[in-house]
Amino acid sequence: MYRQNFYSVPWQRIGELLPVRVTDKEWIVYGPDVREIARHPLYPSGITREKHSLPEHAPGRDHHQKYERLKERSTAEYQPLLDQTATSDEDNDQDHDPTT
Repeated sequence: MYRQNFYSVPWQRIGELLPVRVTDKEWIVYGPDVREIARHPLYPSGITREKHSLPEHAPGRDHHQKYERLKERSTAEYQPLLDQTATSDEDNDQDHDPTT
């Protein structure tokens, strides 16, 4: 979103924090590898609540591909938290003496 207007990114990148460059005429989004992934013309100043979507940003009909990609992202995002929780639980178990 920029100036209260919405611009699409590839569906695989929805929810990610991505670098953006805004010029006088365009809104450009870069992926984590700093390669351009989206480019849109800016709406004129004063225009708000408009949406600019590119067809190639839509997920398409391959539901299996969508599921696998989202599963992969979820694992990558939440695995460190799960690992930290498991380590914390193990530490708590070692500190607790059931005989006392």
